[in-house]
Amino acid sequence: QPAPRVAVSGTCADWIASAGISDVANAQDLINRESGCNPNAVNPSSGACGVAQELPCGKSGCSLGNGACQVAWMKSYVFGRYGSFAAAIAHHNANGWY
Repeated sequence: QPAPRVAVSGTCADWIASAGISDVANAQDLINRESGCNPNAVNPSSGACGVAQELPCGKSGCSLGNGACQVAWMKSYVFGRYGSFAAAIAHHNANGWY
């Protein structure tokens, strides 16, 4: 069960900048595809949640509403699994998910 939704502080652009992401265009594209940059987003069918639509919800350790934490975690996940946001977008284009 995801944590209760909380008030959002900052904007998607703020969170991307604070995470030190240099490939802003691809990061923003992937975030928009996944959640529309809603740090309180929860997929009702899968339970994926947050900006990155992490599954299972909560694996990032970030609370819902904490966009800065979620984007920082997403950066780590994307670089660990794909090597770059561009590669994650390519995977998403080919498979419909990342």
